[in-house]
Amino acid sequence: MKDIGCVGAHLIANFDQHKNKAYTLSGTENLSFGEVVQRVNHLTHANIEYRSVNPVCYYFLKSGEGLPKGKVIVMLVLHFLPVIQGPPEVSDSFQQLMQRSPISIDDFIQQHQATFRSTITSAIQQGS
Repeated sequence: MKDIGCVGAHLIANFDQHKNKAYTLSGTENLSFGEVVQRVNHLTHANIEYRSVNPVCYYFLKSGEGLPKGKVIVMLVLHFLPVIQGPPEVSDSFQQLMQRSPISIDDFIQQHQATFRSTITSAIQQGS
């Protein structure tokens, strides 16, 4: 998120140079949900598993938890779009714009270990 904010600030500060242009931003590697969970487990010493769920079941589960229906639909689209379209391409736009590499997923996980751990702990407590 911090990298996205940096790009946004750069584009605003250099608006005339980037006006009417579109950029695809990505990290340096294209990972599946399962691969990201493996990295979170490895770096935080957690033991979580990724399970792909049926979209209809997910909709009713999240709606039943009180999430607004529109938000649930957006979450579904963001989750399943890569499944339908295939994996997105890795882009070098961030590096071209910022003259540096974006943060790696491993560095992101390490920087936010406390958040991952508290979220995992909370989820375990709610599931008990």
